[in-house]
Amino acid sequence: MLADNKLPFFPDYTDHGVDHINQVLLSEVELVPKDVWTNCTKDSDPKLLNAEDAIVLIGATLLHDIAMHLRPDGFLELVAVTSRFRPLPWFKDEQEDHAADRPWRELWLDYQREARRFSDRDLGNIIGLESVRQGWKFDKLPENTGQWERNHCLIIGEFIRRHHARLAHEIAMYGFPGLDVGSNEGQFPALGEKGNHLQRWADLIGLAARSHGLSLRVCQAYLNQSPIYSDELKPGGSAVFYPMALLRVADYLQIDRQRTPTALLKLRNPQSPISVQEWNKHLAVQRISTSRHNPYSKTITVSQDVSLAVYLQLRDLLAGLQAEMDHATAVLDEVYGRCTDLGLHQLNLATRRIVSNLHSPAFRDNLPYVPERTGFAADPNLLTLLVEPLYGKEPSVGVRELMQNAVDAVRELHAWCETRDIAVESLDLPEQDSDVQIDFIKRDDGTWFLRVTDKGIGMTADTIQNYFLRAGASFRQSKEWSKEFLDEEGKPKVLRAGRFGVGAFAVFLLGSSFRLLTRHAGETKNNGYSVEASADSHLIEICKKEALPVGTVIEVDLSAEPIKALRLDDEKRRFHPFTPGANIDWFCLDWPIVTSRINKGGACEVEIPTQKHRVSLGKSTALNETPPEWSVIYPPDFEKIYWTFSDFPSLVCNGIKIRERFEEFPGNESFDWPNKKQFNAPNIAVFDNGSKLSLTIQRRSLSDKNLPFINELSRDVMLSFIAHSLVCVPENQIEFNKQMHLSYPLVILDNSVDNSLLRWCSTSDATVPMDSWLYTLLKTNTCIFIRTIGFWDSPNGNLEKVYASFQSGNQAILSWRSAIQYPNNAALSYEEERISDVKRLIEDFSKLVENGFDMLSKDQINIRNLVSLPLEPELKTEITEELKTMNGFEIESPNPQRLYFSFQSQSDTDPVAVKKLIGLMELYYKGHKKLDDLLFVAEIQTNSSNSKPETQLAKIWNECLGPKPITFDPIARRDLIEKGRKHPELKIHIEKWEEMKRTGSKWVVGNGKA
Repeated sequence: MLADNKLPFFPDYTDHGVDHINQVLLSEVELVPKDVWTNCTKDSDPKLLNAEDAIVLIGATLLHDIAMHLRPDGFLELVAVTSRFRPLPWFKDEQEDHAADRPWRELWLDYQREARRFSDRDLGNIIGLESVRQGWKFDKLPENTGQWERNHCLIIGEFIRRHHARLAHEIAMYGFPGLDVGSNEGQFPALGEKGNHLQRWADLIGLAARSHGLSLRVCQAYLNQSPIYSDELKPGGSAVFYPMALLRVADYLQIDRQRTPTALLKLRNPQSPISVQEWNKHLAVQRISTSRHNPYSKTITVSQDVSLAVYLQLRDLLAGLQAEMDHATAVLDEVYGRCTDLGLHQLNLATRRIVSNLHSPAFRDNLPYVPERTGFAADPNLLTLLVEPLYGKEPSVGVRELMQNAVDAVRELHAWCETRDIAVESLDLPEQDSDVQIDFIKRDDGTWFLRVTDKGIGMTADTIQNYFLRAGASFRQSKEWSKEFLDEEGKPKVLRAGRFGVGAFAVFLLGSSFRLLTRHAGETKNNGYSVEASADSHLIEICKKEALPVGTVIEVDLSAEPIKALRLDDEKRRFHPFTPGANIDWFCLDWPIVTSRINKGGACEVEIPTQKHRVSLGKSTALNETPPEWSVIYPPDFEKIYWTFSDFPSLVCNGIKIRERFEEFPGNESFDWPNKKQFNAPNIAVFDNGSKLSLTIQRRSLSDKNLPFINELSRDVMLSFIAHSLVCVPENQIEFNKQMHLSYPLVILDNSVDNSLLRWCSTSDATVPMDSWLYTLLKTNTCIFIRTIGFWDSPNGNLEKVYASFQSGNQAILSWRSAIQYPNNAALSYEEERISDVKRLIEDFSKLVENGFDMLSKDQINIRNLVSLPLEPELKTEITEELKTMNGFEIESPNPQRLYFSFQSQSDTDPVAVKKLIGLMELYYKGHKKLDDLLFVAEIQTNSSNSKPETQLAKIWNECLGPKPITFDPIARRDLIEKGRKHPELKIHIEKWEEMKRTGSKWVVGNGKA
């Protein structure tokens, strides 16, 4: 194994075979003082070092970096559920200065979760920034080891680096992962196995190998508690701390090697491939020699030709080497310093001090760069300076940040309790009805402060210091959060609304100082904390606080501008976008419960209606618990996406509205919608555990309006529309014609004849949404297109008469009706609104005459048109006489107040006459205030077609129902519904519309408004 020197998980460390072991052994020999060697002969009395010391030292030297030689099959065995490698006694439990060793499987699963969430910088330190720039991310290891890329191996290498000292100990006891236990070729001995001739020293060898990765005092504590070694100064006959000290220091001294030293693995952070390769390019350490002035010192001479990365590595390594010498010397003195009778006080290091030209001012001055670690850093005041420009002077955003932190804390507490099988109610929580209570409180002196109290998980001192008070640091990116709240696949188990690490700095949108009280759920009642700080605080004291409930309270002294903006002193507090209630109305779910109050002192307490939208989507995931007007999809990377056509903000993420400044009801421009010519975009509530939705840092909008789940969402809207058609379309044509204005809630209702708009086409037997393929399902070659405009109570408002006048046989009817009840635009009068509609109708007529109606079929063979105008007698006579002279027109006058023109679009009709007709229509309607009904009818004949579904609607219709129209026959309709029910996705929507129909929902009876 050492001879072939293959390191698949450490490809840049290329010289760590037999030669490396020999060099470490040689350094260990040199570290033993001469007088110690003198007293190691067989005649020495006392004999300071013996065969047992050699066994421990050589065995530990062989094993200390043996984990670097792990191969893929060995790694898989190590982290397998049935791994023979398991935590050793004493180490498996929590000890002072040593966290409990956990099973390798658990460690690997936790590490995978962490690796999936590595920042670009952390990932770059492992695999190199170039791979990061190319978009490489760790998800999981391919099952086939042959598919492991270099980056996969480097990720595993970092895992091994963190734990290789422990693994050395377990290899001594259990053997090598991936190899059978034994002494033959292809095997590896388990020294701790019964019958092995080194069994007596196996644990000591492993401990000494392990010692180069942990404090010698931890090793001392381990030996002191051992029932085998606790009373022995020389366990197993070895002065074991001396081999440990020699190995630790000798391993560091290999920095004079030209190839990358394993000492780099000792640095706190992983060294990027670039850093390692930089070392390989240079003979960084030219020589290590004995100092002329101090016999206990070594002089390390460093080449002037080193890069900044290598210089910093060397500086850290030399500091670590000196610290190692100091630590080893101190422990040796503590353990053996008083053992003069055995001579063990002589066991020390021949080299105890390191000097280097690296430390000299002359060396640093001659470098072509400034020899300091420099990078982008933030001034402590940076975020306080940026908060206002970033969010604007919007105190409601400060309230939002504090509220969403509180909501997140409540969710985390419930997840924390569920993991431990603890009832949330059993905890010592704040005495309040809601989960998050927001209070605006006025003091007697007229000043205001905001208090946000939550029944959440609370914070530890570490969370306060390293995350809450640290700009841009998100606790959800920490190892602690990952360990607690990520599942085995690295996916979050809990929703979090916050994501950008704004933390405490959001309070400075509200005021210049704040107070914090908090206690973590895992702490006793006496272990709470309090913090008081202001924007200019340079030193913040985290005080211990007793008798606090679990959760967090934060109070902010409000400055004058937020008080004014939130209108806290306004006696007329109405619910509109600029009152406190609306201005802090961010949360839209029914759990956690969020309430707000204004308290002006005494009994004057007012609750603010902060949640206009409170939908039951929070804790429930069962489909049958979802309100029927809501639907849900489960696209990849998201827990779930709810959507609705009911009154709701257009975009909500994890319960928080995503809206522009001062925008109470965001429009459907929040995201790009592919069906915007036929359907309005639904309102959506995104449940995004993994922070995959691309929000701007202000959380006002999407940074990318292309939703990653837009295809799934659009498909589900189509399914809902088809289900609505099956359940809600009337079961006879007369009722169908009456209720054409009762459409699917998201269908765009427009008066133009735009071919992309969705309308219905029906025969006496069946109906379909207008689509060239769906039209073929009606099995007719003739369609009567009727376009009318009028008031509901006008003569032509009764469309049944129109239908009866023009339909015969198996003709289809396609009706476009514009009926005016009131002006859509408040700035227009009824007449102005009517004229606007008439203009559109005339434009539609022109398009139809010129281009046909390709929504029906691309193969139209004839279009016969009829136009009915309400005209005054004198104008009627004038137009009649003029059009009689033109070809292709038939003129009728069954009514003294109306004139009918009929002509063929694809015939010898005089095109000048058509233009003249259109011109006369426009002229008339521009000059007359008295307006009546206008009507045109087109009889469109088409050839039979074998077209295939092309549009999304047609394809999904065919997938669910096959080539079947919506029939008016009740029995056939029920059969078609049952056919649709066999489609699992459509079935869900059918049941929702059946429930709404059964309960008389406004979305079925026609009072709903999308």
